[in-house]
Amino acid sequence: MKNNVLDLIDFEKVDTLLEGFNKSTGFVTAILDLDGNILSKSGWRQICTEFHRRNPDTSKKCTISDTVLAEKLTKDEKYHFYKCLNGLVDVAVPIVINGEHIANLFSGQFFFEQPDISTFREQAEKYGFDEAKYLKALEIVPVYSMEKVKTAMDFLLNMTQLISETTYQKLQQIELNKTNSENEERFSKIFKSSPIAISIASISDGKLTDVNDTWCQLMGFSAEEALGHNVEELKIIDLETMNIIHEEFLSKGKFNLLESDISTKNGEKKRILTSAEIITIKGNQFSINLITDITERKQAEENLRENERHLRNSQQIAHLGSWRLDLATNQVEWTEELYNMYGFDPTLPPPPYTEHMKLFTTLSWEKLSTSLVNTRETGIPYELELETIKKDGSNGWMWVRGEITKDSDGNTIGLWGAAQDITERKQSEEALRYKIDELQRFQRLTVGRELRMIELKKEINSLLKHAGEPEKYRIDDVQ
Repeated sequence: MKNNVLDLIDFEKVDTLLEGFNKSTGFVTAILDLDGNILSKSGWRQICTEFHRRNPDTSKKCTISDTVLAEKLTKDEKYHFYKCLNGLVDVAVPIVINGEHIANLFSGQFFFEQPDISTFREQAEKYGFDEAKYLKALEIVPVYSMEKVKTAMDFLLNMTQLISETTYQKLQQIELNKTNSENEERFSKIFKSSPIAISIASISDGKLTDVNDTWCQLMGFSAEEALGHNVEELKIIDLETMNIIHEEFLSKGKFNLLESDISTKNGEKKRILTSAEIITIKGNQFSINLITDITERKQAEENLRENERHLRNSQQIAHLGSWRLDLATNQVEWTEELYNMYGFDPTLPPPPYTEHMKLFTTLSWEKLSTSLVNTRETGIPYELELETIKKDGSNGWMWVRGEITKDSDGNTIGLWGAAQDITERKQSEEALRYKIDELQRFQRLTVGRELRMIELKKEINSLLKHAGEPEKYRIDDVQ
């Protein structure tokens, strides 16, 4: 990362600033990376450029001074004074960008006091320098007061801060550009591959600027045919619908799940669900529109409603209702005809299961509750005829059948079944039983009378016979 960040520093401008600083103050400067590589320099002293940094041995000392010694900045120091291994004073100012130390700005190649000539004479002899030229170069190395040096270093400290801030801004911009580029690439992939039809249109004139493949498949237009036109020109939406959508959009800045009818390129009518929002691209406003084809869903809903109507009508004709009980929650569901059987309002929830005992006579509830427990435990369905108590207090009869429902793991989760109003049948059966009882009673009365008449006739015939008279009645004729 250090090298990447260093590449962001405009060393051409930095060189110009440091050259101006050198000419104005006489202080030499340099910027070196943490490995000691020189990135920028201005006004270096002759003793360094022609002697110390040319000789292999003293040059190594320079590198150690530029790296190891320069790094010994204490926590409270803004810059670090140190004596280089070749005898001159240097000052290092760390360049820190986003918390990372990436380089040092140096000044130096001066003394705080007159140097010891003998020390440098010994260096000239040790490293094979031309003593006269070496000592002459030493003479022009300036001696500065601490106060003067600190004044210069405060300026350089501000310069490093400027370099850091400028470079960090560039770094942020690069990261931002990278993020934007990644986001644009991600959006482009999502846009193109989305199963939802997406279009982008200019707010000013409604003309389409981009559409994805799903949109093209839905509308029947190629991208080339669609771009540059608005949906009214393509005859996708009529003017009236377009105006309604436009007003809704401009008043709220967006809309969600708006249903409308459209016509495709070949004239096919479809029902769509649209959500739209304003976005800004390069200073211009656009609408991004997400469109879902709900034609099949609406048709399925209509078919379901039609089937439900048929079911209600069939149940009403047959006086047949159905019900469902969730065993985990005791929540009950009734169909409309079941409400009618009991006399309850079908727009309201059915009575809770805990209240169902009130809907039956005591004997019938005992039968039903026992059967429910048995079916739940064994899985065996039940069929019963039960006497009910309606909302108005009157009694009725219903036939019921119930069985268990299971989840995907085979666990019993509920009960469901059917119920048929058999009140009229029960009333008919009762009336029929009454008639049969009456007929049987009448028959018993009638048969008894005939038998008594036969016996009476037999007695008359017997008396006539004893009296010597002929019999008056023929018993076979009476029978």
